[in-house]
Amino acid sequence: MRLANRFGIFRKRCFSCAAASTSSKEIRGLAWSQSPRPRRTGLLWSAQATLPRLPLPKLEDTLNGYLSAAVSLFDGEEDKKKAIQDAVDADLRPDSALRRAHAKLARDEAAALATASSGTSFVSQEWNDMYLNGRWGLAANSNPGVVFREDVWNRGRIAGGILQGQCARAAQLVAATASFARDVEMETLAPDSFRGLPCDSLQYESMFCATRIPVENARDELKKADATRIHHIAVIRGSSIWKVGVVDESNGELLSPDEIERKLEKVCRLHDALASPPELEQGMCALTAMGRDAWGRARAEIEASSAMNSDSLRAIDNAIFVLCLDTESCRGDFRGAMRSALFGNPKHVSSRWFDKSITISVSADGICTANFEHSWGDGACVMRCLNDVWDRIVDQTSANDIGFQAPKPKLIGSSSSKRRIDGVERIEFHDFPETVKAAALRAGAEFEMLAEGLVVDRYVHNTWGTEKLKEWSVSPDAIAQIAMQLAYFMVRSRDGRSGSKPDACSTYESCSMVHFLAGRTETVRPATAEARAFVVGAAHDKLPPLRLNKLLRAASDRHRQVVRNVLEGQGFDRHLFALRQTAEETSLDSVHIFDDPAWDAHFSNVLSTSTVSSALSDQAIFGPVHPDGFGVAYHLEPNHLSFGVTAYKPNSAQQFAANLKSALRLIEIVLNVKC
Repeated sequence: MRLANRFGIFRKRCFSCAAASTSSKEIRGLAWSQSPRPRRTGLLWSAQATLPRLPLPKLEDTLNGYLSAAVSLFDGEEDKKKAIQDAVDADLRPDSALRRAHAKLARDEAAALATASSGTSFVSQEWNDMYLNGRWGLAANSNPGVVFREDVWNRGRIAGGILQGQCARAAQLVAATASFARDVEMETLAPDSFRGLPCDSLQYESMFCATRIPVENARDELKKADATRIHHIAVIRGSSIWKVGVVDESNGELLSPDEIERKLEKVCRLHDALASPPELEQGMCALTAMGRDAWGRARAEIEASSAMNSDSLRAIDNAIFVLCLDTESCRGDFRGAMRSALFGNPKHVSSRWFDKSITISVSADGICTANFEHSWGDGACVMRCLNDVWDRIVDQTSANDIGFQAPKPKLIGSSSSKRRIDGVERIEFHDFPETVKAAALRAGAEFEMLAEGLVVDRYVHNTWGTEKLKEWSVSPDAIAQIAMQLAYFMVRSRDGRSGSKPDACSTYESCSMVHFLAGRTETVRPATAEARAFVVGAAHDKLPPLRLNKLLRAASDRHRQVVRNVLEGQGFDRHLFALRQTAEETSLDSVHIFDDPAWDAHFSNVLSTSTVSSALSDQAIFGPVHPDGFGVAYHLEPNHLSFGVTAYKPNSAQQFAANLKSALRLIEIVLNVKC
């Protein structure tokens, strides 16, 4: 099992962006490829020149932030706290290697500021390299998933029955997503905003018609096709892959949902009529879940084996996005839906292509999910996409354009209709080298083992949500984070690993930084000394409720301050990351904090967390980044809180979810105490 690195980079906090496309009401108003693609001159880029650069923090501020976070992990261990303090003091000396690394970052930043066209940050290159240099497999370790809300299909005219089937729902999602992709590529989409601030648009450039290409023993490549020449999506059905046109090549019009639905029904019919697919074809998608070196080696052999195989790979690489029409059902099995969002059916290893930027999946009974590769961008863009996709479906329902279309009998059987419906082509692979056949079989076995070892669960707290927390005058995000730390404390207290008082838990919370130029994410460190005091007081010392109330409110206030600092560009994790990369690249002398054992403890990220918000998202999910840890995607809604939990066996996601229920009940009792 290859896990993500200790910086826990894959868990992105996804802020809901209020900006909407200027053309969301007009699904087929612009041709996909009738004019050259603009180059950062359209509406999408209209706020780019106004964005502030991500500030390079002072070294003293970064080390003090690290010191505060690191020592909070060692409750009562004064010798370890002293060692951390000594390391920080040594690295703050005027002649330290860390100061020299910081000075180089400062020089590079000054040079970037002098370049008016520079669209980077002090950590941009290192951050991109870190993703693409990662050699772990993408499935579960990197790619997050999202389960779509089921109730959105039961509203108003949409609930009439037409959109209850697999192909009907898939066609709606394909048409709306293709429309969103068109607006991205034509740059007619309005830029995102966060709390009234415009957001960076760079990530959208690789959202569609893009894929991550594995390279053996080298940095992966993120390749983007010329969207003006791409007219198809890739559709995976069982073990077969299909090239399905969604744009009329004669005029660049996006096809309507009913035309797309007929194509998807045709894919299902053709797949069902196939004889058993070749054994190697069954393992093709599983290859994309392998470690990047193994997949890079196999892919290079596939490309070299024949022109047809190379063209087949290109057809998938260049597709606008991937749609999976699963043959399995998920209704009534939410854990199954979560697993489907994360990696598909582990018994059916050919159901996902993890390299693609965006994958949408629809189960046999219409449950919809999405999965996205992470090197190109973060959850904020994906949540914006999902929000906008649903807005387009709802907006067009009354216009008979996207949702609930009026029938168009004059097109049935016409040459125009036939041309638009016939664009379905099998993507085939043949004559693989024996080494690739062996790799495909091995990939399937490894993928099944990975999926079998990962446990998922969910807890929905329906008693109250953010509205009640605001009445209690506490931070909803702080309460969710403290509840997770308390749940973790309960798990470790029960299993007896750490004695009567378990150690504090290194916790990673991702925070979107797209309100800065080239911003990606920064880390919030919720495991503060104040949070630890409440957790120990509640679960170990059994302090009275009035005392716990004061501790909880202090922890909430501290969390607010930590988040505020991060949002203002004063976080310390990314600065430390850039400093370490710089020190290693320039062969500087030893850096004391990097050699101190507390460094590894701090960045172990036993709890990897992220919060998301989307009208279409019911539950996000991602894998843990630590073999003995938990991945928790949580949603903060007005009247409920939900937590999607993952863990590798023998850790129990079910036990963690059950402890969240107990933790939130205890927090409710504490907050109801009259001070």
